[in-house]
Amino acid sequence: MFMLQLKKNIKKKLQGWIQFFTGMKKAGGGDGTFPAQYLRNLVALLFGLFVLVLFFIFVNIFYWKIFLLKYENYSKLHKQALLFRRVALNEQTGVARLLDGVYVKQDNENLLPFAVIIDNSFDARPTYGLSRASIVYETIAESGITRYLAIFDGSVNDVSIGPVRSVRPYYIHWAAEWDAALFHAGGSPEALQILKENPINSINEISGDGVYFYRNSNGIAPHNLFIDASEIQRAIVNKNWLPVGTFEPWKFKQDNVHAENNSEIMIHFSEKEYDVKYAFDKQTNDYVRFLYNDRHADGNNKEIRAKNIIIQYVDSRVTDEEGRLDVTVTGKGKAEIFLDNTKVEGYWATNRRRTRFFSKDGNEVEFNRGPIWIEVLSSAGAAEYKL
Repeated sequence: MFMLQLKKNIKKKLQGWIQFFTGMKKAGGGDGTFPAQYLRNLVALLFGLFVLVLFFIFVNIFYWKIFLLKYENYSKLHKQALLFRRVALNEQTGVARLLDGVYVKQDNENLLPFAVIIDNSFDARPTYGLSRASIVYETIAESGITRYLAIFDGSVNDVSIGPVRSVRPYYIHWAAEWDAALFHAGGSPEALQILKENPINSINEISGDGVYFYRNSNGIAPHNLFIDASEIQRAIVNKNWLPVGTFEPWKFKQDNVHAENNSEIMIHFSEKEYDVKYAFDKQTNDYVRFLYNDRHADGNNKEIRAKNIIIQYVDSRVTDEEGRLDVTVTGKGKAEIFLDNTKVEGYWATNRRRTRFFSKDGNEVEFNRGPIWIEVLSSAGAAEYKL
């Protein structure tokens, strides 16, 4: 009896609340039932609230999307503005470095460059130091395996570089173009003869100069030979080499971004593990480097990027059973230059043992200030450009 009375009281209270909420004065016939009219009002009210909530959610999502889109665009423009502002400030407060055009402090624009032959065989990875290089040449050393000639500004003194490997005649030619001090571990018979007969500043680990190098216990010979940049600086001082560069610089300019699309450059040397790709990054106006389908980074996880990419086409032939090559690096040949998300069709030519790059109309290419990667391809290689 008590429960029945409580049930009726609850129904009356609920009925009264509905009347109040819907603006009605009476709750029906007093028998505890809900008239159909009140239920319809309640359903309509709940449906209206539901539609209102959906509308509120939709409006918020719409405005958040607009806000995020505006913020993303602002962030991109802000990053580009910071990039150009940093370049402008450097231009006002520094001088352009002859090696790569980057603005540096007064008296640091022409320090003696140094060059290191760096291994790129699969067992030698990851390499160290490439992210700090100003100029990098990449080409086949023997049997389809590529190596790097990495050229560093003389101010670099706080990085380990390697693995260091043997030199070839064409690497010597490129190092000599920059009058760079060359660091290597042995070389082909022809290369060692060139170093013996010519006044080229070089340090060979397989000689009395091995004191400047060290073996990394985590690696396996011959892929574990390294040299610290500080030891390179010590060697230069000990050899009494002139501490300034004497090379003829290339031409440089300010960035000129063409960022409608992100271009890609694919380069095939031999086997897939030596395939290279560069992907343009419009946020920084440079190219992210990939090696064997992965982002290429130093052993310290420093990502490798380039402001300029050059594909230099050359003639080459195999000279011995080891697969060593004779590469033609003098004269004239086809070249493709990539910068600012654009491709320049042109050619390379040597004059007074100095290689320069030109557009088809004969104008010398002006590079962006920053790292330059030169991919030297023979007829066996291939390159593809996607915009």
